[in-house]
Formats: sequence, C-alpha cells, structure tokens
Amino acid sequence: PLHRARSGAWILTRYQDIKKALADSRLGNAPSSFAVVHRRNSEKYLCAKVANNILPFLDPPAHTVRRDVISKSFFHFAKGSSEQSGLPDIDQIALRLLDAVSGKTEFDVIHDYGTPFTTEVMCRFMGFPIEDKLTLTAWSEYFLYLFSIIPDQTTLEKTNEALSLFRDYVKKLIRTKRAELADDWTSLLLQYNDKYDSPLNEEDIVDNVMLVFADGVENVDRMLGTTVKLLCEHPQLRERLLGNSSLLEKFVDECLRYESPVQFIGRVAREDIIIHEQTIKADSVILLMLGSANRDEQQFSDADCFLIDRDNRSMLTFGRGAHACLGRALVRQQLAAALSALIQHFPRMKLKEQNLQWEKRLGHRWLTGLVIETR
Repeated sequence: PLHRARSGAWILTRYQDIKKALADSRLGNAPSSFAVVHRRNSEKYLCAKVANNILPFLDPPAHTVRRDVISKSFFHFAKGSSEQSGLPDIDQIALRLLDAVSGKTEFDVIHDYGTPFTTEVMCRFMGFPIEDKLTLTAWSEYFLYLFSIIPDQTTLEKTNEALSLFRDYVKKLIRTKRAELADDWTSLLLQYNDKYDSPLNEEDIVDNVMLVFADGVENVDRMLGTTVKLLCEHPQLRERLLGNSSLLEKFVDECLRYESPVQFIGRVAREDIIIHEQTIKADSVILLMLGSANRDEQQFSDADCFLIDRDNRSMLTFGRGAHACLGRALVRQQLAAALSALIQHFPRMKLKEQNLQWEKRLGHRWLTGLVIETR
C-alpha cells in the first residue's frame, strides 16, 4: 500500500488511502522543493512562475479565493444560466468534423478527429479564435508538462518558450475582451473577478485561462482515443450504445476508471505524518496513484474487467474535494458526443493496429495515435 521509490518519493496505491490523502490538509499542493517548477525557480524558469499561479499547485488561502471565482464563473457559463448562451453545440461540432473524414477508409481518431474536436469546443467555450487552433494545441501540449516530469533540458527550454508565447497571446486576448465583453467563459471570468473585488491579478487570470484551455484539449483528445480503443475491443457493446445516451455516459465513465488518463497526482507533506505505521518526513513527496485506486478490488469488484453497468461515482479520475477537476462534466460531455458521432458514422470501425504505442510521458496514460479502419 505504501512504497518508497528510488527517487525518494512515497507511492500510495490503495483507494481508501488515496481518498483520505486527497482530503488531508497536511498534504500540500505546492510543488516539491525537488521539482523544476518549485517556487524558488520562478524567476529562473517561466514554467515555475506559471505553475505557482495556477489552481492545482495552490494551497489555502490563496487557492480558496481564486478557486471560488474561477469555479463559479465556469459553472455559471457551462450551465448557460446567465445571459451567455453556455456551451457550444458539441454534438454538431462532432458530426461536422466527422463529415470531413467520412470518405476515408482509415484515419487517426486522435489527431484527425479528437484534437480538432476538443480544440474547437474549447475555443468556442473560452472565446479563442478558431483559426488559431493549431498553434493553441501545440502550446497546450507543452503546458501539461507542468504536471509531469520535464525529461531534459531541451524539453524545458521548449516548454518555457511555448508558455511565453501562450501567455502573450492570452494577455492580448484579455485586453480585447476587457474593451468589449463577448459571449464566452473568459469574458464571464473577468466580470466575476471584478464583482469579487479582483482577487485574481492579470497574471493569475492569464495563467489559469491557459490551464483550463490546455486541460480541456490535451487530456480529452487522448482519452477519446482510449475510449475508441476500448469500444473496438468490445464490439458487442456498439448496438447497446447506439442512441442510448445514458448508457453511453456509463461507458465513458468506465473508460475513465479503467484507463485513467492521469495516472497520479503529487502531494508534499507539510509536516511529519504517519501512514501505514511509516513516518513520512515533512517536505517529502507523495504520489497518489489514481490509476491504481481506480483498479482497487476493495472498491471496485472485478476491477480489472471492463464492465459498463457498474457504478463509477466513486472513481478518483478527477480527484476529490477542493482540488477536484473543474471541467469534469465538460470532459464527459465531450467524450460522449464525440463517441456517439463515431458510432453513428462508422458502426463497423475496427483497430488497424493491435500493438498500440503509449506516450513516454510519466504521469499521463496517452496513446500516441489510434488508426481505425472504417469499413
């Protein structure tokens, strides 16, 4: 249940332990002193400065007030409960993008469909120009290195360069929106921030807007590839899913449990604590293995079996508590809409390759690509 890696980090693997850890105020979210993105490197590396401004790496009270403004504006817009129209028509975007590949006998689900789909959804949600989607996607991929281990100096330099360009882009966009508010979440965030006496400064706003966009694109397009992989491996489910939105949602949730796109999240002990009779010293890194928790037999019966009729409300894919993923409902909506359109267009689709490759990126379980044959 508790293992110490050669790096010195503690690895926590069981569901109940991880659930408890997610609610433990003695475990902080600020980056470890051993990490490149630790606060002490904020003047040296842009990636460290950005990391220490975004919600996932903040502890109370800095986290609390920022999360309140961001989450309230996000859920307000997502529900369409204001003058803003809310979510873009995700189903129509999915169908339209599939029309573009409908004549092909094979295509890459992630790169030819998933990435254009999630990028357009997030551009429309956040008020980013659609014509910039390729550049935004490239920047987003580097943004998510903040949640992984930056493997080498070259990647570090490219990450800092991408973040700099992404930041400048969002700053200009926000200046435009301040001059003329539009029908999008970024505009609503600015309004909420003013309403709450501006708890977020410009840097906070820019970096957290980048966070929401990047997370809404990169994890979702790769997860779509995984859901299609699992569907092709269980072809008997296709007829059940076709036209059954509630069952499709259960299928998506089982995919998110069975193949967790984020394999672990890190915490840092803020004081000496004891877990499983082991003293973990202050400032030690603890990795909460979400993928392992979601396969824990004590929580999920037949955990290593893919069963879409199970109750997945307890899965930890999106975390828990104050740092739970803001966009979890939007992620589910995107995956369900994209998958539904695929089943309608290509009811006989199958995998072209059986030996699939996964990205060599610690912390994320992402396919490098997924080519399907449509006939």
